[in-house]
Amino acid sequence: AQEARLAAVGEQFMNDSDESKKKKEPVLLLKDDPMYAKYFKMLKMHLPKPAVAMKMQVEGIDASVLDMDPEGPSPNQKAAASSEPPLLLKDDPMYAK
Repeated sequence: AQEARLAAVGEQFMNDSDESKKKKEPVLLLKDDPMYAKYFKMLKMHLPKPAVAMKMQVEGIDASVLDMDPEGPSPNQKAAASSEPPLLLKDDPMYAK
């Protein structure tokens, strides 16, 4: 009887953890973020970090991102997840007939 209870609790625990994994949003890694991917690729190709930082500054992007963990979540993750769908041209009041 006790083994059956332990098996049921273990099964419930496994089901709960599977469901929680499904509910979580996929995490956008910093190195995979389209805004920063090319700069991390430049570093991967052994360009000097100051040169990559200068390129980021020229393009108007905060170079402090290079000091963050590339495997960590992107600062743009929240913006990408909470943004509303883009406005279609046909629905834009500026272009309405």
